[in-house]
Amino acid sequence: MLLGIAHRTVYRYDRPVRHSKNEVRAVPVTDVNQTCLASSLEVVPAATFPLRYRDYHGTEVVTFDIDKPHDTIELVASATVATRAVPGQAAGDGWPAGDVLDELEMAESLLPSALVTVDADVRAIAERLGTRDALRTVDQVVDWVRQTLRYQRGATTVRSSVAEVLARRQGVCQDFAHVTCAVLRAAGVPARYVSGYFAPDALHVGDEDRVEGHAWVEAGIERQGWWAIDPTNQQAAVERHVKVGHGRDYADVPPVRGVYRGGHGRQMEVEVRIRRLGATSHANGVTDDSPESGL
Repeated sequence: MLLGIAHRTVYRYDRPVRHSKNEVRAVPVTDVNQTCLASSLEVVPAATFPLRYRDYHGTEVVTFDIDKPHDTIELVASATVATRAVPGQAAGDGWPAGDVLDELEMAESLLPSALVTVDADVRAIAERLGTRDALRTVDQVVDWVRQTLRYQRGATTVRSSVAEVLARRQGVCQDFAHVTCAVLRAAGVPARYVSGYFAPDALHVGDEDRVEGHAWVEAGIERQGWWAIDPTNQQAAVERHVKVGHGRDYADVPPVRGVYRGGHGRQMEVEVRIRRLGATSHANGVTDDSPESGL
């Protein structure tokens, strides 16, 4: 698929902010499963862009500063991405993320992190679900998470721990991903948290979904690479998933992070629009069914 993405975030403050520094992670990766053909970031009020870099985990980061008083920040991160499915794989079989397995990253992806904690309860779950076959373990863990947790907006925050999510038995996509990572790591399967976008509908050319950001998991399988699984929807991450980056947990790949001086009482609005612009060939070239206008 050829997808156009517009990720709009608005911050409103009760009192003017004198100065703010921000970083944005919204540029989709280019790997064996997708190609980022174009990306841009628009900010109002006018901002300066002092730095663009890749962080420790390889996610592209765009920074910006606003040096004059402001009570609102609106930013729109846009991208055009060509995605493709892996030939010969069924939707439920998992999907290789395309990265070569690195021993250091595999080891890091077995460790607990700030938001992916492993306690006695998680270890007991992992002992019950884990097998000698890593792919079977992934299947069983994802099945258990989907049967155990209920999707419920507002039940958690971005700082909610795995223990809190399991106690409530409900959460959103980042919670499903955190719990999945915790159980897989406790079972000896390297797992990393993935941030990106997902179009839930089977889009035809010109169709558009209005969604929010999404999260899923990549499990490291020896001799096979990183396999991408969406535990919230209990399916492989397919061509309607667009990856921005990965890390140990949400804290490594927040879409927007910043600090500011002054101001008081922040409110945030987020909207993501995903439009199918066309199809792609096996070489990721755009076919002729692309509409003339995009986002």
